[in-house]
Amino acid sequence: AKSIPLSDVRLIASSVNAIVIVDEAYVDFSSVPTATSLVNEFDNVVVLQTLSKAFGMAGIRCGFAIGPADVIQLMNNVKAPYNVNKLTSDAAANALKN
Repeated sequence: AKSIPLSDVRLIASSVNAIVIVDEAYVDFSSVPTATSLVNEFDNVVVLQTLSKAFGMAGIRCGFAIGPADVIQLMNNVKAPYNVNKLTSDAAANALKN
């Protein structure tokens, strides 16, 4: 897989009137740093990460989004209620603490 340099993501985010989604499923295996810092620079960048790869927790099927509060709120408005069960939630929280 090929990582896109943050400078390219920055250029795209500043050039479009749309939400820019950055898929970081493999960020822990890349030499390119995470794009989470761009969330503070741009109001249209959302970064997606998962616990499936580096955390080795594919079985819990848990990921998360980091983005501007208003965009995250829109995403929450359209998701199913209680779409993450307690076991998954507890396992994810524990993995992120350690």
